[in-house]
Amino acid sequence: MFRQVQQMVDDPLIIAFTWCVITDVVTGYIRSAFIRKTNSTKGLLGLIKHTLVLVSIISIYPYLISLGFDWLAQTMVWGFIINYLTSITENWGEMGLWLPPQIKQILVKLQSDYDATDYNAITGAKQTKEDK
Repeated sequence: MFRQVQQMVDDPLIIAFTWCVITDVVTGYIRSAFIRKTNSTKGLLGLIKHTLVLVSIISIYPYLISLGFDWLAQTMVWGFIINYLTSITENWGEMGLWLPPQIKQILVKLQSDYDATDYNAITGAKQTKEDK
């Protein structure tokens, strides 16, 4: 297992995961400053959460690989990478920066308050009360 831990330094999947975590934290702070909605408690809890995820993955990943569960370790890391990429994209969009329309439609559907009846089925545009 010690050898697996040493090899993680050069593992592209772990490097990508680490950069996703860092980028998500940075874009989260920039977004909160951008939309002028900062909360130090929320920021601190976010940093704790990201640190716990990072430490957990870095601890569990080499253990699973040394047990022969490479596929499980890689799938777990890919799941977190996809989650962080989604968060980075949301932060980017909330700052009002350009996103392709297809990405915007996907992000809107991922929101917990999404209601398909609020959007035009053909164009995907948000409808007003008069349009319904």
